[in-house]
Amino acid sequence: MNDDPFEQKLRKLTGHISRPDPTPEWKAEILARALREARPSAANRALPPRWLVACWSVAWLAILALHFTAPSNPDPWPGQTADRHVAPSPATTSGPTALIALQHQLQLDLL
Repeated sequence: MNDDPFEQKLRKLTGHISRPDPTPEWKAEILARALREARPSAANRALPPRWLVACWSVAWLAILALHFTAPSNPDPWPGQTADRHVAPSPATTSGPTALIALQHQLQLDLL
């Protein structure tokens, strides 16, 4: 403790005042916080939500089902046979005017 005359005078003035000692409350609060922080808490796992995992599972099951039920060597042109003659398109047999006409016809079909 400090033995200054000012400190001694303060002790004399405040010695007769009865005040509750707040330190036990402070100690209890500090101890409670320290114990709360010291307890092992469950680690926060960064997992996706359950509904998202369920959707992913359904999508993968659909992919696997389509993979195993699809034919192993699909025919890219099922209606076309080898003995049929396929007429070449006008764009490959004619010049640029046929290509422009075909492009114009495609644009008209879209409208």
